[in-house]
Amino acid sequence: MLYFYAPSFTFYDTDDDGAPVGPPSYRPGVQVGDTIESATLPPGSRSPWFDRDLPRFVVALPAGSVAPGGGWESKTAAEVLADYPNADM
Repeated sequence: MLYFYAPSFTFYDTDDDGAPVGPPSYRPGVQVGDTIESATLPPGSRSPWFDRDLPRFVVALPAGSVAPGGGWESKTAAEVLADYPNADM
């Protein structure tokens, strides 16, 4: 697995008029300039930890995957466990 710290953004589902529908969801995202998008993750990806204080996700991608960029920081498993000893690695 490859590990990354990914920024968390708040996303809302919207109706046809663009009005928010339902509760917000928190997902790993990508920010390029002023544009923020939900990150598209490959099959087999998972998030072993969410840090509400920063806020960011620890995202585990299958070997050979490419991180989407836009604020994602590459980490080793040891670095993740040093920061988040209770992460479900």
